[in-house]
Amino acid sequence: MKLYNSIDGFSFHQLQYSLVGYTDPTVIIVKSTEGIFGFYSATRWKQSISFYGSSDCFLFQMEPTFGVFRPLPESEQVKNSNNFMYLCTSSRHDVKLNGLAIGGTVQKPRVHITENFEKCEAGSFDYSFEKGSLLASDWDRYFDVEDIEVWGIGDDESTKRAMEDRRETRFAADALLRKAQKVNKSLLLMDFNSRAVDNKYFAHKDFTSDHQDM
Repeated sequence: MKLYNSIDGFSFHQLQYSLVGYTDPTVIIVKSTEGIFGFYSATRWKQSISFYGSSDCFLFQMEPTFGVFRPLPESEQVKNSNNFMYLCTSSRHDVKLNGLAIGGTVQKPRVHITENFEKCEAGSFDYSFEKGSLLASDWDRYFDVEDIEVWGIGDDESTKRAMEDRRETRFAADALLRKAQKVNKSLLLMDFNSRAVDNKYFAHKDFTSDHQDM
């Protein structure tokens, strides 16, 4: 089942919305200015300031050639070998990397899809997956996204359940956002009422009123 297609709305927020909370495996396919590649993962996507995931995933190239790059075997693993997937937006104040990333580190991801889909990166080496180019050649690293799709993998019953799980996650996230907005508005009103906020508009009105009475 197709969960997202940028043709319907070229928005990172919609891309994130299609992934977070969906409980079945997903496939992301990226058509870039330098070729077509993708990523399969059985791990549920979530927002996090750290990498996560399991070895039940792989990167693949579709054009100009075909190749599959699986997680490194245990004998070749090092400190960052479990850095499989990452998703975090700039709405988080403590985030060091914005967007979607696969492999590598926060400082240098193997794949990085930016929030505006421009100046993205796809390298040919990291410590999580096998070596291999995802773009036209090993020398290519930077690209812009021309199209991106997300597919949910599973039979009809599991896909239906996964869609319901995603819907519940959305409702919970929206409820938290509405609650946070109400709290912020209440605090703002308290600040105004207590004059804790230095409001230049009110100060100007007071000044003008005093001079009119003179």
